[in-house]
Amino acid sequence: SGEAGFLLGRARELLQQWEGAIEAYRRASTDGPYRAAALAGVARMQLLKGYPREALGFAALSIQAGDRAEAYLVRGRAHLELGNLGEGRADLQAAVRRDPSLAAEARRLSDLYAR
Repeated sequence: SGEAGFLLGRARELLQQWEGAIEAYRRASTDGPYRAAALAGVARMQLLKGYPREALGFAALSIQAGDRAEAYLVRGRAHLELGNLGEGRADLQAAVRRDPSLAAEARRLSDLYAR
């Protein structure tokens, strides 16, 4: 099920098993209520593996599937890593508007890439 795949992806992510997490998140992302969260998980894993362009694509799919704050945060970081500072900051602001608890992380990322 989508929930089982998503939870397996989270567990593998916590264990830093990136490929296993990606595989589980992809299975969970096919449809259902976990689609957006699972796509955000794939995007996050792509960033951790050093693939910001791939992360952009999965984050965009996550946003289309569910407009998740986490997906905006991931997409913002990917843009920043690629040097797209304006787009990155805009996505970080969008993440904070959707979930104010992400403000400290968004500020940290913005400051990190401002240098």
